[in-house]
This record gives sequence, structure tokens and C-alpha cells, in this order.
Amino acid sequence: MHELQLASELVRLLGEQSELHEASRILSVNVVLGEFTCVEKESLRVAFEWASEGGPAEGAELRFKDSPLVGRCAGCGETFVCMEHDFRCPVCGGSPAEYVSGQEFELESMEVSD
Repeated sequence: MHELQLASELVRLLGEQSELHEASRILSVNVVLGEFTCVEKESLRVAFEWASEGGPAEGAELRFKDSPLVGRCAGCGETFVCMEHDFRCPVCGGSPAEYVSGQEFELESMEVSD
């Protein structure tokens, strides 16, 4: 279950940030979650609740901002949203040379109290 590992790392990072900003409590956490990470949101919520017990993030609301899988075509350079199991460029039919978004798991922001 990689959700537990992700939640533990998130709680560690939140602890560092709360110390840095001298915050005693974290009220909410906003995470960017890429479509292609294969992270189960509910499993991550449960793991976050468990991992944050006793720390500044205990009881914090975990919110998600979804990030679609976006590729850049190797053939024509077009940037496009990859649709369900169809990663072909809608302009030329080529394959993505790189993925621009959709693989993120990032702490976007957090709301704290003193």
C-alpha cells in the first residue's frame, strides 16, 4: 500500500513546514494529485489520519486538486489531454514524447493556526 508511504512523507513534510512557520496546528492540507499516480484518495485519507495522529496535522482536512494526464506529442509538439487509455495525439496520431502533467503528488498549500 503506497498510500501509507505517501501519507507518512506528507506528514513529515507538514511537520517541517509547521516548525518553519511556527504553527502549532495544521487545519487543512491541499494536495495536487495526478491522474496517473494510481493513488486511491480514500486509502490516502485513512493513511493520513493514521500517520498524523499526535502531530500538528492531526484532524487536518485533506483536500485534493486533480491533475489530468497531459502529454506533448513527439511528432508535432501538440500538447493534449490523454484520454482513457488513448495516448495518441489528436492532431497527428503520434505518441507523447513526454508527460507535462498527471504524475504529480505535491503539497500545494496548507492552512495553519498559531
